[in-house]
Amino acid sequence: ALCFTEYALRDFLISLIGGGFVGAGAVAVLFKLFIKNQLEKSQREFQHHLDGKKLQLEAELSVFAESKKEHSVSYQQKKVSALERCYSAVVNTSLPRHQFRKKPTISRFSGTPEEQNASRYFHLFSENFQAFSRAFDSVSNGYAKLEDVGLYMDSILEKKVTATLQKINDFYMRKHAEMGQAHEQATAHFDGKSIENGSITFDFEAFHYSMLREWNLETKLLRQELKDELRAVLQPS
Repeated sequence: ALCFTEYALRDFLISLIGGGFVGAGAVAVLFKLFIKNQLEKSQREFQHHLDGKKLQLEAELSVFAESKKEHSVSYQQKKVSALERCYSAVVNTSLPRHQFRKKPTISRFSGTPEEQNASRYFHLFSENFQAFSRAFDSVSNGYAKLEDVGLYMDSILEKKVTATLQKINDFYMRKHAEMGQAHEQATAHFDGKSIENGSITFDFEAFHYSMLREWNLETKLLRQELKDELRAVLQPS
């Protein structure tokens, strides 16, 4: 079978029609062949364009999918960091981290037994007042941490952390006032050197354990919820 190129077929058809060498039937056949050739060319061009567009879209989708994946991973990492910092914000307010004392760190004091008792008593007040100062700082730091990471936290959980930090602050304020009152009473009975044994009434050990119990009570539920949330995020999907 003869195979005409597009241009040869077109020129041949024009010459036949123009020269009147063939009948209408032959012209119709050749015209159909020309049209078929044109359609096939158009289809090839369209398919080529379609294939190119498909490859372009696949490449764009691949880049978009990778970007979304990186964004998702980055968000998850920030969420994990946010939960870790919130947990840290709460547990860093605990008593042992601020060195509350049941007994003074200094074991030997000068003077008479009465003077030594007074020195020991007031020194223990001093050490625990310093511990309270560190505790209040830890609550302030906790609020700062929460502000830094709140964007990556569930709003309900964020409110719970805020409420718990407020409870811890109120608890320390109350206990600080309780110890401050005892210190004022001791100062009122201090003669400059000693204090009557009957006026040494504040039980630092009982005070310490009562604070531990109350802190644990105020923070237990939130600490567990933060740990559960963190484990859920870290759990492989």
